[in-house]
Amino acid sequence: MKELLLKYGFFHYQTGCFCIGTPRYYRSDETAYKVILKGQTATIRKDGKDKFKTKDITELENKLIEYGIKAKI
Repeated sequence: MKELLLKYGFFHYQTGCFCIGTPRYYRSDETAYKVILKGQTATIRKDGKDKFKTKDITELENKLIEYGIKAKI
């Protein structure tokens, strides 16, 4: 999923505490959405609220497109 986020212009900016499974936080300068990867789950968040959660990379890509986030590559 990391490669997909990089394709859509997101970058890693923070790693959470290992005590809760080491979530990795991604954001983009062009959108207000953030994505959290924890294990095999991706969560899209906006304004501090979870908007979408999935374990399927295809669903994640479809949701990014639905939210108007365009691929950079």
